Amino acid sequence: MGREGRPSTDVWTLAPGVSLRSDGQGWFLHDEALDQRYPVNRSAQAILSGCDGKTPLEEWVSHLSKRFRASQDMVRQGALHLLWTLNAHDLAQPVAVPLRDEWAFYRSLLARLFGWPVPFSHLPQRRLALDMDRGLHTLRQVAVSVWLAWRLPLLVLTPAALALTVLQPEVLAFAPVVLISLFLTVLLHETAHLIGARLLGWPPRGMYVAIRPGSVAVKRKPGSPRQELLIGVAGPVFTAIPGIALLWANPGDPLWLVAAAPFLAQTLTLLPAFTDSPLYPYWRHTMDTWQTHVKRRVQRMRKGAVHMIKGAGQVLLALVGGTFLTYVGLFILGLAVTFIGDFAGWPSFQLAPGGVLIYRFQAGENASFFGEWGEGALYLAVIAGVLNAGASAWRLMRHQPKGPSA
Repeated sequence: MGREGRPSTDVWTLAPGVSLRSDGQGWFLHDEALDQRYPVNRSAQAILSGCDGKTPLEEWVSHLSKRFRASQDMVRQGALHLLWTLNAHDLAQPVAVPLRDEWAFYRSLLARLFGWPVPFSHLPQRRLALDMDRGLHTLRQVAVSVWLAWRLPLLVLTPAALALTVLQPEVLAFAPVVLISLFLTVLLHETAHLIGARLLGWPPRGMYVAIRPGSVAVKRKPGSPRQELLIGVAGPVFTAIPGIALLWANPGDPLWLVAAAPFLAQTLTLLPAFTDSPLYPYWRHTMDTWQTHVKRRVQRMRKGAVHMIKGAGQVLLALVGGTFLTYVGLFILGLAVTFIGDFAGWPSFQLAPGGVLIYRFQAGENASFFGEWGEGALYLAVIAGVLNAGASAWRLMRHQPKGPSA
């Protein structure tokens, strides 16, 4: 590949039947089976052209290989895998992520938070986006790191807070219940997305479930924002059903209570402001829907303006919105579940801030959920999320990439 441009002979194989090509004017993905072209999305375009618009892909690979002291073949493989995953949503292709990569990603994220050096081999291929190289300062990648900066402390601290506040002192006895319930919550959530897509005429192509929430890929994108929204809402709707059933079955038993909490926490995503908003932290599934609305209503709006509006919303809510949405969501959810509980004759309960439902049932009376250790763990999770989100937002504002030339 020449230093001065992108010749038409560039062909990079990303996956069987899919290749990355350049026609001399811009990059595109070619689906050989359908013989169709797909435009490269903004994140991948920023990598291909470099933030200065002059760095071709080969130079970027060479730069990374020198930086991480790794072979160019390994770096090239990781780079192609990254480009593939960045465009997987647009191409509606499934992305399979081994469980070991999930653990490796959290290790690398912890290392970054504490400033430890992270060898290249320890970075999962699909998470090269965390490298703070000039070609990787893109909106989507920083937003991913912001979102996961929240997920990591909540994933670690909220189960502990749940056990310490609800189950004192039987912490270890209920830890397996929390973990199993969390896994089943994600599994049911993604299965509901898959069924919803099939019922609306968008055949699923794949699904993966990992430590963090999974995803479902369809063979082609939904034909309207309304259909995409319905598919998105299907997950939390059906996830709430087993949670309500578990509480209904035996509301006074702590074991049933802990099993139900993760299912009910998923209903936070039911709020329309969350599920169809361009704002952090619910950007991942909704950006295309919202952008479609904008493009249809404002035909003359430039692509750069659309991305700038989305970026502004993410930056603002990365700083303050995560905590605000958590409180609002828990308040609304508390009213709804309390109403259901009164109707069903359940004992009263309260909700704690921090993004997770915290219960302490006592027959016939309200109970305080503020255990000393549990309260501290919850607020530590929120503070850690705010600090990491703020750092990522600051990094995003300092390194806004240029949009694609095409």
